Amino acid sequence: MLIAGLWLSDSRAAWLSAGLSLVFAWLRRFKIKGWTYPGAAAIALLGLFFLYGYRGASADSRIFIWRISSGMISDAPVWGHGPGAFSGRYMLYQADYFREFPERAARDIGNNLHAFNEPLRWCIEYGLPGMLLLACIGFGVFRSGKNTPPVVIYGLGAWFIFSLFSYPAGVFPL
Repeated sequence: MLIAGLWLSDSRAAWLSAGLSLVFAWLRRFKIKGWTYPGAAAIALLGLFFLYGYRGASADSRIFIWRISSGMISDAPVWGHGPGAFSGRYMLYQADYFREFPERAARDIGNNLHAFNEPLRWCIEYGLPGMLLLACIGFGVFRSGKNTPPVVIYGLGAWFIFSLFSYPAGVFPL
């Protein structure tokens, strides 16, 4: 059922996050201690390579969005731009980019309201305090791993990986 849902969703981020969670579970289940992180990293890179090739134009668009977003971060790295700033200000930054590089406009122009990367959105909107909060939450979740069922840890890990390439929390703006 899970495989059918992943296939029907046609979401590269979902495939990557589910695949990495399964790899971690498999490596941990068979107690392959020395290979857990390097093995997962190698599979992640291989997965990214194949998923990039699946729909390269879409992946290029996300990379472009992240490039423009880096300019937003550099303008307000400490406190961020405020809640909802990504969807409110991204297009202004994109327009500035196209004024500087007009030859890119025909290929890269688009109306975008999502960062397609939740930690990036948090960094843009809440700056350093937002990133520290995310880091503390992540540290707390994985630190409590000894008392938490593995399925919860793998599920949250999959959700985090998914959030790096999509917007699972974007429906709940903070």
